[in-house]
Amino acid sequence: MAPTKAQIDAWETICKDFTKTVNAWKVMQAVDLASFNAELTKNGKPAMKITPSALKAPASCAWTAPTAPAAGARGGGAR
Repeated sequence: MAPTKAQIDAWETICKDFTKTVNAWKVMQAVDLASFNAELTKNGKPAMKITPSALKAPASCAWTAPTAPAAGARGGGAR
């Protein structure tokens, strides 16, 4: 059974929110943390170390219906 329009809309919205969050986190790690660490070091404090995140934003948040298998391509081999 295919998902409803409401389910697809909800999934796309959540996906877009997740993508924004992942991108903001990567900017924080690459830019903001570097700037903050520079201030810490300038003031004689140790820099913070954060392990880079393995999170990846999806290439697209657009839902596409799966394609039907080609005729006769059901699997199971010949009979």
